[in-house]
Amino acid sequence: MKRALFGPSELSPEIKARARQNASIALDSIEFRRPWTIEAFVMQVSIDRARPVIVMDNNLLVGATRTTGFWRPASTADYIHVSADVSEQAKEFIILHELGHILCGHPRPAVSGPDHPPMKKFAYDEFPTVPASLIDELNGATLDMHQANPCTYSVLEIEAEWFALLASDRADAFRRPTVASNAPRRTQEILDYYQRGLGW
Repeated sequence: MKRALFGPSELSPEIKARARQNASIALDSIEFRRPWTIEAFVMQVSIDRARPVIVMDNNLLVGATRTTGFWRPASTADYIHVSADVSEQAKEFIILHELGHILCGHPRPAVSGPDHPPMKKFAYDEFPTVPASLIDELNGATLDMHQANPCTYSVLEIEAEWFALLASDRADAFRRPTVASNAPRRTQEILDYYQRGLGW
């Protein structure tokens, strides 16, 4: 499942092109290694940033009509919540999208913010299984930004979506190992050394 988010019509082609360029620059900051898996990629991002990224299946997102994942930064780690009822392929793309927000340097959503009744109503409708008290507590800056400036919010989403698309395409070339898993350890190390140097 690969999708493309081109954003609202009020965004100019230049802005959309810049969003793709920013996503590409962010992607180039992370080395792709073989054999590529989303789990190894998340761990690599965590190590490179010296800040853990923790992916969690979230049953509260099951049944949501538009939201299948979100990024929740905490004081010592970044949490990516993914709906527990999506396919593995969809889960991978959602994780890449949320990593895009992190690696593109998007503003961290706050855990609390000004009260925006329209956005809270959206959250109540979107997450019927989430207690209202929790929505009130987590009514944060990301929703505030969307309410105050939908175009700015959309640019951030387009950047994250481009990151996920570009990362998924690049990952396809790294999913298979270049040497059988039962090959001698020294052979694996030598091939790993050369494939890194040659960018395989």
